[in-house]
Amino acid sequence: MAKKISIIDVSSGQIRLALIDTKYSNTYLYHKALPYEGYQDGEFFDVKELFSIISSLIKECEDTTFVSLDEVLIGVPGEFTSVTCQHVDYDFGVHRKVNEKDVAFLFETGRDNLNEDNMTAISTAPIYYLLDAKDRVIDPVGKSVNKLSGLISYVLCEQSFIKLFDSIAQSNGVRFRYTSSILAQVMFLIPEKVRDKGVIFIDFGYISSTVNYVQGDGIIYSISFSLGSGNVAADLTIVNEIPFEHSIELLKKINLNVRPIMEDEYVIFIGKKNYAYNMRTVNEIVLARLEDIAAVIEKAINMCPSNIPRSIPIVMTGAGLGTMVGLKEVFSKVLNRQISFVAFSIPQLNKYSDSSLASLILLVEQGYQKTSFSFKNLIYLLKNKFRRRSR
Repeated sequence: MAKKISIIDVSSGQIRLALIDTKYSNTYLYHKALPYEGYQDGEFFDVKELFSIISSLIKECEDTTFVSLDEVLIGVPGEFTSVTCQHVDYDFGVHRKVNEKDVAFLFETGRDNLNEDNMTAISTAPIYYLLDAKDRVIDPVGKSVNKLSGLISYVLCEQSFIKLFDSIAQSNGVRFRYTSSILAQVMFLIPEKVRDKGVIFIDFGYISSTVNYVQGDGIIYSISFSLGSGNVAADLTIVNEIPFEHSIELLKKINLNVRPIMEDEYVIFIGKKNYAYNMRTVNEIVLARLEDIAAVIEKAINMCPSNIPRSIPIVMTGAGLGTMVGLKEVFSKVLNRQISFVAFSIPQLNKYSDSSLASLILLVEQGYQKTSFSFKNLIYLLKNKFRRRSR
């Protein structure tokens, strides 16, 4: 039976609410994005504004679609999450085949060992499984062993985030469920073969970005920092002493692959007026900031406790990528790694800025989050819906 699903995607530049009828693929019953002040260092700049925007989106959605949003899935950004991995053993005592309940037991045992002070586990995924402590496999179900082990990744959300959003939900008469938007993007944007070999995934946002090291279906390492395309625009505003609105428009014109002569200009249109800015000056400012951001990314990668070989590629997406030409080349040069920018080919959701929302929609459509959500249900759905591996 078709089901209407509602999702709120929280990013550092905007809040988006989408209502989807699963009967009709890639069709919105409602979709709207509103800009807001965002967040930095794990804190929202204006909580009252956040409260107002989410409330207005819920009300408008319900009023225009005549659908009651009883339950909404919240995509939690990397800024408010952390990742921990647990090695878990399950000694059967006899030689027998692994079943799905055994896999579920591994996930639940790992969670029982978590230190969830001020944090709550909202998403989980396997890095790998071990058969009798020696044979590493992708899918252990059906294998005959005495002992099943696994390295399980858990995404933890700050309880302060959940408490804040629960208060917003309560005031609007709805219920919020939470999941990691980063893990959703990892699972649906990056092919299985790439993940299995290891990959660095970067969600490059407006004023917040997250660097992740991924293996298998899980995230081994994740760290966020408060930098993005908004900081590039801010530099243009400060150095050129121009309105921030002009800087945002300039970012859409940037081409770092050209070598401008002194007279070359970028021309932007604000309202009915046009403004021209020296291309060489603008490019120098943008390049300097992007190189700084790339250096921060490199530092974040090097901070990973696991050694990440230079051969491991980088996959990037996010609102911060925008349309700047030459951005990939700048990052590749500084980071000295193969870099690819990825987005979905889904109609209406094919921009880098759509990756988070699109992943959350796919997550729900495939049955990963249901009304009867529980940690145990999540484990089974990870096996049966979220991941379809051939044995």
